[in-house]
Amino acid sequence: MKQILFIFLLGTSFLWGGVPDTTAGENDFYGRLPYVELSVPQIVVDGEVANPGPVNLDTLPRHVVTVRLAYQHHAGREFVGAYRVEGVSLFDMLSHSRISKTDKDTFPPPLDLYLEIRDDRGGVVLVSWGEIFFARIPHRILVATRVSPIMPTKIKTACAVPESSLLVCADDLYDVRNLSAPRRITVRSAQVTIPIRRGMAYVSSREIKLNAFGEDAGILRDSSRFPEKISQHTVFFGRGRGFHGFHDFSGWDLSVLLGRYINPEPEFLAAGYLVVTAVDGYRVVFSAAEVFNRNDGNAFMLVDGALCENKGPWSLFPGPDFFSDRAISGIEGIAARKVEKKK
Repeated sequence: MKQILFIFLLGTSFLWGGVPDTTAGENDFYGRLPYVELSVPQIVVDGEVANPGPVNLDTLPRHVVTVRLAYQHHAGREFVGAYRVEGVSLFDMLSHSRISKTDKDTFPPPLDLYLEIRDDRGGVVLVSWGEIFFARIPHRILVATRVSPIMPTKIKTACAVPESSLLVCADDLYDVRNLSAPRRITVRSAQVTIPIRRGMAYVSSREIKLNAFGEDAGILRDSSRFPEKISQHTVFFGRGRGFHGFHDFSGWDLSVLLGRYINPEPEFLAAGYLVVTAVDGYRVVFSAAEVFNRNDGNAFMLVDGALCENKGPWSLFPGPDFFSDRAISGIEGIAARKVEKKK
């Protein structure tokens, strides 16, 4: 035992004392290196908005996030670097965009909207409307206008800095949505053919049919086959009617359940989305990345009970959201879709 203890102490002495830390008395480990300005091309907003056109970034505030960039591709994973990023958030860019949905009379709420963000080289990534405007912490998705590498205190090597602006999604685990020099943000609504049935006395569903890119992918019905449940305490608050009570929700991580039927490969995480539909015609869009590729420990939770009065199974609790608007009950279908690159 003494010998094992000696080896352990020797190892810890090496780890702690191998290279001197030159930052004694300096508590800011993020801002040790100056910002590098990036070239920022003009960004245009179009699609299902009444006031399309270029965005004047000079009039919008700057926000700062810290990120650890790591890429995931078919060959494996690759660490790029850690950065302090300053830029303009999509929240601010789109705050005054007046939504004009293609089928606005059928389903007016903006819950089925998503953004196609493109560069000039055919690249495209997808961001849901909800992860911009309903998130607990806003301004986490932005276009970087300047960047500063975060240099470790014992390694005097700074990571490479990009030359052009960069779309940064700070809550993504792998940076499959990092798009260099984004030029166009197109607002779209998911096309859904199910009818709207307002005023149902009780909204519930016995099963959820899964569809992956136009093909039947399975059915969620027997919860005895599901993995272990997770729980979350929440103060339920909606954008329209405010406080809905204190709740202790218990259910299953949606990403784990769907991962058995839908492959979250890098292309899907970058440009994919989920359309969740209920028996009364309610529908919600989530980006594939916000469901399958989170780095903050939050989860969208599938619940086999009710979320609130007159709303029964199957239900979805949007754990990462501040507002309850993307909570949906009586789920009958979840469809995985993907935006294709332009050739």
